[in-house]
Amino acid sequence: MKDSPNLYLIIIWHNALNKFEDIVSDIDKKFIIRKIYNLQWSKQNFKKNLKRFYSHNLSPFPDKEITSIIDHKSDHCGSANFSAIIIEDPSPKLEPRNTSAGNIIVNSNIFDSKSIYRKWTGGGHKIHASNDLTETNHDLSLLLGLNLTDFHKKYPKWDGKVEEIPDLNIPGGDGWDSIEQLFYTLNNTINYVVLRNFDNIPEEYHVPNHNDIDLLVSNYKKASIIINGKNTQGHKNCVHHHVKINNIMVPFDFRYVGDNYYDEKWQKNILNNKKLNKNLFYTPNDTDYFYSLLYHATIQKFEDPMPLDYKTKIQDLAEKYKINLKPKLTNKHLKELLNEFMIINNYQYYQPIDPTVSSPKINYYSGLKLNSYNGQYE
Repeated sequence: MKDSPNLYLIIIWHNALNKFEDIVSDIDKKFIIRKIYNLQWSKQNFKKNLKRFYSHNLSPFPDKEITSIIDHKSDHCGSANFSAIIIEDPSPKLEPRNTSAGNIIVNSNIFDSKSIYRKWTGGGHKIHASNDLTETNHDLSLLLGLNLTDFHKKYPKWDGKVEEIPDLNIPGGDGWDSIEQLFYTLNNTINYVVLRNFDNIPEEYHVPNHNDIDLLVSNYKKASIIINGKNTQGHKNCVHHHVKINNIMVPFDFRYVGDNYYDEKWQKNILNNKKLNKNLFYTPNDTDYFYSLLYHATIQKFEDPMPLDYKTKIQDLAEKYKINLKPKLTNKHLKELLNEFMIINNYQYYQPIDPTVSSPKINYYSGLKLNSYNGQYE
C-alpha cells in the first residue's frame, strides 16, 4: 500500500467517551482530522460485529474461548454508541513496538498516542487504533464499507462536523447485499483466491446446480468469521459453507493453508502470486490455475478416466497459456504432466484433512512421498 494516503483510525469505545474532548483536542494538535463519526452498532448484532471486527486477533483461539473473549470485550468497552476518528499523519514514524502480535514495525506516532489515551481512560483496551495502513484498510472496510483509498477519495477533508450513523452493521452481518459487496470486503480484509468455477462470476454465481465457489484462504477461522457463512456439516474438518448473498444461500468451500488440499508451500505461492480478475476478485495466476485444476481433476476426483468436461477445460487452458500437450491427450499423459510440475517445484502430494476429498489415488499417481497431516488450523 505504498501509494495510499497516511490515514489511521482511532476508536473511542463507549466506556471511554468521557475523555472524548480531551482525546480529540490532543489528536488535533498532532494530526489532521479527516472525519469524526458517532456510531451505534445494532444491539442484536453488537457482539457479532465486535467478533468480526477483531477476527484477525481471534483466529488462534477455539470457538468457546472466542465467545468468552468477546463477552469480556463487550463489557469492558461498552456496547452502546462509540466514536470513530479518521486522521492523517503527514509524517509517520515507523518503529518497532511490542503489540499483541509481538514486536512489530508500526507507526509509533499513532501507537504511542493510543497508549496515552488508554492510560487516560483507565487502562485496558477501550481505545482502538490501527497500527499501520494495512490495518487501517481492514478496519475502514469493515466499519464503514470503504477501503482506505475510496475513503480518501470520498472525504478529502473534514467539514468540522460529527456524522451520526445509528443502527450500523459490519457488511454481511445479516447476509451480503451482493457478490460485489462480498468480494470488496474480502479484498481488503483477508488473503484469498477463488480457485476455480469463476468464469461466470459475478453474473451467474447463484444459478441453481452451479458448482460451489471454491476459496483458498490463508487463515480458515478468520475467513469464516469475516464471510459469516454457515458450516453445513458441523465438523471442523469439513469446509462446506452456505453464505447468504442477496437473500440466496450460495455454497462455498473454504480450503486453507496447511489443510493438505495442496502442498502448503504451493498454497502459499498461489496466494502470493494471485491476480485480480475482472477487477472484482482474486484468482491464481495462469500457471497455478492450470496445474491446480489439473491436480484437482487428476488427484481429487474419484472418476477415472477423467470426466470429459475437465479434460476439455484443461485442453482449452493449455492452448490459452501455451502449455505443450501431446496431440493425443490421455490420462497417463496428464498425470505425467502434473508430476513433472510437482517435481520441478518440489511440491508433494498429501492426503487432505477434509475427509470428503481424501483420495487413495494419491498413493499410486504420485512418484513422490505421501505425507500424512497432523497439524491444526493456522
